[in-house]
Amino acid sequence: MVLLVDGKQYDKLKAHQLGLAHYAFSTFVFNSRHELLLQKRAVHKYHSGGLWSNTCCSHPLTSDLTQIKKIAENRLEYEMGISCALEYLFEFQYKSRCGKLTENEQDYVFIGYSDQTPCVNTDEVCDYKCANLEHIIQHKSRYPHEYTPWLHAILDEHYVKLNAI
Repeated sequence: MVLLVDGKQYDKLKAHQLGLAHYAFSTFVFNSRHELLLQKRAVHKYHSGGLWSNTCCSHPLTSDLTQIKKIAENRLEYEMGISCALEYLFEFQYKSRCGKLTENEQDYVFIGYSDQTPCVNTDEVCDYKCANLEHIIQHKSRYPHEYTPWLHAILDEHYVKLNAI
C-alpha cells in the first residue's frame, strides 16, 4: 500500500515511520436510532490493531473530494459489507503518535446512514458494535487506550458537527 505525500507515492509504513503528511478519510455511518457503527480494527494491523474506531477509514491517493467520496464508499463496502451513500461533512488536519509511528493526516470526514447488518472483512475488522455518541465519549474518557487516535481527534474536536446531524 502506498500513500500520496507532496505529490509523490510513499510506502504506507515508511510514511508513518517518518511522520509525513498524507491524505486520509474517515466515515461515520449511523443507524436509524442515531447510533454510530464502530469497528474494531483487526489485531494484525500494523498500527492501532485491536482498537475501536469509526465505521471505516483509509488513505486515498488524491485530494479530489469527488474521488475520495467514491473511494470511501467502496472501502466501506470492502471492510464492513455495507453499501450506502456518503456525504462530505468536513476535513481537518491532525498529528498523533501511534506507538513508534506518527499519523499526520489531512482527514476528510464523511457521514452516511444505514440499518444494514455488517458483513465484515476479517482481514480488516475483528468486531463491530453500534453505540450512541454520548456512550462512546464516556467510554473513551474512561478507556482511552481502546480507541484509535483519529477517533479521539474527531470526537474531541468535532463532536458538535457529528452530533448535529
